[in-house]
Amino acid sequence: MNASPSGPPAPRESANPPSANPPSANPPGVAGSVIVVTGAASGIGRACGEQLAAQGAAVVLTDRNADALAETAADIEVAGGRAIAVVADVTDAASLAAVADAAGAEFGALDGWVNVAGVSRNAAPSVLTLEELRWVMSVNLEGAVLGCQLAVGAMRAQGDGGSIVNVVSTAIDHPLPAVSAYAMSKVALCSFTRSLA
Repeated sequence: MNASPSGPPAPRESANPPSANPPSANPPGVAGSVIVVTGAASGIGRACGEQLAAQGAAVVLTDRNADALAETAADIEVAGGRAIAVVADVTDAASLAAVADAAGAEFGALDGWVNVAGVSRNAAPSVLTLEELRWVMSVNLEGAVLGCQLAVGAMRAQGDGGSIVNVVSTAIDHPLPAVSAYAMSKVALCSFTRSLA
């Protein structure tokens, strides 16, 4: 009769040892990042800027509304965050490029870009004018495309990547006649985002 070895069997070595920091244990945060937020003077844009700053990001806030934008930046700084306000029009390439430049000049990097700026025009499809449609598309779609292009360029130049968030809407799946132009712009932005990814 053969005696069995005493004690538990020796563990086998794995070809893929577990990481000391598996992704699920420590999800990446934004602390120390530099992030641009468009449409940051009010609403969702302001809330994004405040939340990112509260989590330790330096935020570069942009909007056309200079007074409200300055107020957002001041409130973030009073709360202990880091923020600068750069007045810009997302439909103007040079204006938006100045935002990206400000991120580098003030904080030394550009790690993230959040496209929130958006407008709507209440008009049924049968009466929506081309001028109204072009205005909505220029802000909601073209402005976001310009932001993405600037962000990608800056992130590639840094060589360490980054993140881009394009804010869309439930209107892409549940459009209402009165906001047809808005819904159309967000569907297009969703498609662009998938292509960019």
